[in-house]
Amino acid sequence: MEFAWGSAVHGEPLGPVAEGNKNMIHPTKLMRGAFLALAISGAAPLAGSGVPLLGVVSAHAQQQQLVGSVLFEGNRRFSDKQLLTMVDMSTSGIFSQQRLAADTESIRQAYDRDGFRGVSVTARTEVIPDGRVRVTFVVNEGDRAGIAAINFTGNNAFNSGNLKGTMLTKETGFLSWLFKDDSYDEQKLAVDRERIRLYYANRGYPDTQVTSVGEFDASRNAYFINFTINEGQKYTFGNVGIETSIDGLNTNALTGSVDTREGGGYSVTDLQKTIEDMSYEATSQGYAFADVRARLDRDVTNGRFNVTYLVDEGARIYVERINITGNTKTHDFVIRRELEFGEGDPFNRSMVIRGRKNIEALGFFSAVQLSTALARLPTRSC
Repeated sequence: MEFAWGSAVHGEPLGPVAEGNKNMIHPTKLMRGAFLALAISGAAPLAGSGVPLLGVVSAHAQQQQLVGSVLFEGNRRFSDKQLLTMVDMSTSGIFSQQRLAADTESIRQAYDRDGFRGVSVTARTEVIPDGRVRVTFVVNEGDRAGIAAINFTGNNAFNSGNLKGTMLTKETGFLSWLFKDDSYDEQKLAVDRERIRLYYANRGYPDTQVTSVGEFDASRNAYFINFTINEGQKYTFGNVGIETSIDGLNTNALTGSVDTREGGGYSVTDLQKTIEDMSYEATSQGYAFADVRARLDRDVTNGRFNVTYLVDEGARIYVERINITGNTKTHDFVIRRELEFGEGDPFNRSMVIRGRKNIEALGFFSAVQLSTALARLPTRSC
């Protein structure tokens, strides 16, 4: 389980043709050999005459140039270190005009994604004494485009203010220069769409669909973002029950873990929390491998979801190793103590999810990603 918090002449040489005629020269290769010999002899004077051969153009091989350094001017939004990650051309790399043009466009697109629609990027090159090339990218950032307005259509259950409050993207305001949260970013908007969908899913609307379109107004140097909401039908929780195939498990004790009460509004968060708490309760009863799942039966006519929590014995898997990568904020033991399990303990999916939430609650990291992989070890006997 891993927590992650990365001067040559091109062409075929002269030689014999394939089997059966090993001493014969292929005609096309003979021609290439003749032209090559003519070019070489044409570069030298005729023997004994001292006069160069007329009508022959001599060609000089061009050596590839290396990049001596890569510099930046005029950049304020991105640091030199950040810009270096956007270019392929690097110190001691090979210089070419094609790569230079591609790197220039890469920088321009990075600014464009961050809302700098008027940015211009040019490149200046100079040969330094050791023969290498110094490359300087000159950035004219211009003014960053803001968010003029965020609009919603189709939101009948919740007002626009509530939906805006769930979003990372904000309208340009008095403090936008400080927080810089009013930039148009497609990736951030994708997160915003999901946050709005979850807002609905936790308030009785499991089928809500959210789309968005951004329109740039050049006269205002700002975007108008329009969200379209298809809310779908509202649902509540209906009958709630618990079924188990584990002998000896006290299901009455598990009922205290249920957050999805009959008549309450449908909430995907309450479902997930119930599964985690119920799994934790089963573990405390000594059933470390208990696996809890929710079976939902939709009653469209009455707008209800009947829920049955299924508690069964899961696979007997143990935690072999816990790897922590990307942690530069604190000691690893600070992270490990937020996990209620360690190496050698039974693997329980709900315990892992709870551990991730505990780590996120520390507030040290912008994101906590978790991955698991089965170790190739013999199964323990019980």
